[in-house]
Amino acid sequence: MALRLVVFALASLFAGSAFAAPKVSTKYKSYSVPGKSAQQLFQHMSRYGPHANGSPALATTAANFTHSAKLNRKGKCRLQNYQVNMAFVITLPKARNRRSMSKSLRKRWDQFATHAKWHELQHRKIWVQCARRIEAKVRKMGGQKSCERAWARARQIANVQLKSCDAKHARFDDRESTRAAKLPLIAQALRPQRQRKSSKVANRQVVHKSTTKRKMGKMYD
Repeated sequence: MALRLVVFALASLFAGSAFAAPKVSTKYKSYSVPGKSAQQLFQHMSRYGPHANGSPALATTAANFTHSAKLNRKGKCRLQNYQVNMAFVITLPKARNRRSMSKSLRKRWDQFATHAKWHELQHRKIWVQCARRIEAKVRKMGGQKSCERAWARARQIANVQLKSCDAKHARFDDRESTRAAKLPLIAQALRPQRQRKSSKVANRQVVHKSTTKRKMGKMYD
């Protein structure tokens, strides 16, 4: 059953838990970025990079969420072995002409690309932690009068936690926007703009937005 659209990801906690951990899969995609200068590279990413929630971004993380459980219909309906399943697609920039770049530009690009991947993995980490909380709360949920009500309650719990995660992603991007703007590649690309604009306005252009197509469906036997 669909919830709503969003975008982000995860790490591993509860290593010794008696319950199964969330199932996580991650697929990487890339988009080609031509250019022989920092300005050209940045302009291409800003124009033709992936989109996150309708806005252009330099890198994105899309997440598809589903949940599964076995139904125990003895007396009140209970969701047994409840588990959240997540499939992530991380889209990152890839320089088309990296080998032909100058040594200094190649170094700046590699620093930027490493940071972009790290940034998106932090979003994935936030989502995984969110999934852990969803699982813990749903597993503590008491029996319901019907299985439809049990699933409805599970979706309600998930929505509350996912909304909280949205706020965490936003705070993370706010903190990281200034740091990203100081990366050598970005700083060099924005130098002409900063001669005309304040750094505050320029910084807004370099946030690595994470987009999560968040869907939660149910699977049970």
